[in-house]
Amino acid sequence: MTDFNIRITSEASGNRIDLFLTQKISQFSRSKIQKYIKNGDILVNKKKVKPNWILKKGEYVTGDIQLDITHNSCLLISVLTYLTHIKHV
Repeated sequence: MTDFNIRITSEASGNRIDLFLTQKISQFSRSKIQKYIKNGDILVNKKKVKPNWILKKGEYVTGDIQLDITHNSCLLISVLTYLTHIKHV
C-alpha cells in the first residue's frame, strides 16, 4: 500500500484532481486514479470527491492505494533472466 498526504499549493490550485495525481504518481494511469477517487481511496480534506474535482490552495489530498507491481515484477524477472544468461555464457 502507498500512503500519501499532499497539501495543495497555489501552483496546483485550479487543477482537476485526477490530472494532478496522474502527473504526481506517474506509475498509475488516469483511469486507475479515477477509479481510486470514485472508490474513496483518495480523499480531499477527508471527504470523497469526484474525479473532476477542482483543487483549491490549502486542501489536503490523501490516499491509501495499492501499488500495481505486475509491470515491475515482469521487468525484474526479465533483468534476472538476462543476468543469469550472461553469467552462464
